[in-house]
Amino acid sequence: MGIYEGQENYIFVSYAHKDKDVVLPIVDAMIAGGFRVWYDQGIEAGTEWPAYIEDHLLACERVLVFISPYSVESINCRNEINLAATENKEMLVVYLEDTKLMHGLNLQLGAKQSLFRSRHTDDRSFVEELLKAKILECCREGYTPEGDVAQVKLPPMQKRVTESVPVTNDYVATVSARRSGPSAISRVGAIPSNNPENPWPGGTYMQSINTSSYSTVHFHCNLLHTATKAMTCTVGIRIFNEKDALVYESTTPLAFKPGDQRFSLRWVVKDASGLAQAPGVYTALIWIDDSKAYEFPIRLTSSTPSPEVDSSMTYEVVKKEIEEIEKKLAFPKIALLQLLNWGCFILTMSWMANENFILGFAAMMTALVLSVNICKELKKVGLKSLLLRLVLVYLIGFYFGIYLVVMGGINLINKKALKDRLAALKSTL
Repeated sequence: MGIYEGQENYIFVSYAHKDKDVVLPIVDAMIAGGFRVWYDQGIEAGTEWPAYIEDHLLACERVLVFISPYSVESINCRNEINLAATENKEMLVVYLEDTKLMHGLNLQLGAKQSLFRSRHTDDRSFVEELLKAKILECCREGYTPEGDVAQVKLPPMQKRVTESVPVTNDYVATVSARRSGPSAISRVGAIPSNNPENPWPGGTYMQSINTSSYSTVHFHCNLLHTATKAMTCTVGIRIFNEKDALVYESTTPLAFKPGDQRFSLRWVVKDASGLAQAPGVYTALIWIDDSKAYEFPIRLTSSTPSPEVDSSMTYEVVKKEIEEIEKKLAFPKIALLQLLNWGCFILTMSWMANENFILGFAAMMTALVLSVNICKELKKVGLKSLLLRLVLVYLIGFYFGIYLVVMGGINLINKKALKDRLAALKSTL
């Protein structure tokens, strides 16, 4: 066996490459012991590294995290741990040496099951303890769960789009009926897509979904407790609009296997003909068997994006363009402040020359206040350093002022187009 590539349960190994001389012999011992393991030594040249890592982390059954001062300072390791925590992956934390958790890792790993290499007299006894960790057993060749029930993959919820759902006012009745049962769901997130057949689309969880851009909402539901045995449960969902009228409901049996931590439901909000749910705030009630219902609010919007907005743009790209447009829209205000500043400076010089010291002093103080405000506003256009802003405004103020006025004029001319573009981009979020 080598680095595992397949469909069965496997362990994703997160480690700092500076620790490879320690980590890789341990991983080799695990592979020799029958564990299916994946780590990034297997990435081929030319592969897109972040996406490749993410795909394997999302598909893994367990995450084995090797902690050291190197991994704590590694942004790649922290990103892997954060993603694993977000996805509620079961993690085993191995401390290669005594290490203080920083950069938010204490919140992510503080309560996780841990092993400590420093508590062993030699690496052999440490590896033996690691190989006996029950949390990893489901990723070992020959592992069979308790009982005689065949393992089955967790299927997505069966598609069920009803043409006419009875409109009733039973939101309160549903909540009341589902209030006293045990909790079964720890968290729900919504991801939009245009592919209802893929229950696990990539992207960012959103609270507001634009039906002009997306046709389907996928509810990713995390279980409060990981499944310990194979079982079939009935999952129910009811979705109500702002008037507490039922707009969608479905119940379906879902087969869980040991180690399952989540399941996916889907709500088709726009059919092939383009008919979509009305804009507004909806509430999804989701439950398993006789458990208490989990309430999840979600907003649907229908504003049509500008033709220039590509609906396939990622959330990060859209956010970055929004920030750039907001910077440009800040320039006209700064230019106006700069023109007023120059006017006050001219008045100061004029009144002082005519020995009208009171008015001259008032104009000078007004110019100072305007300069302070210009300095503050410059932060909006990307000048984060206070020292740099002070130097630009006070030491080379005249020449920098010309730049600000020119930029303000350019962006004032394009102000309407920029605002339209900004509104279109925000409607896609």
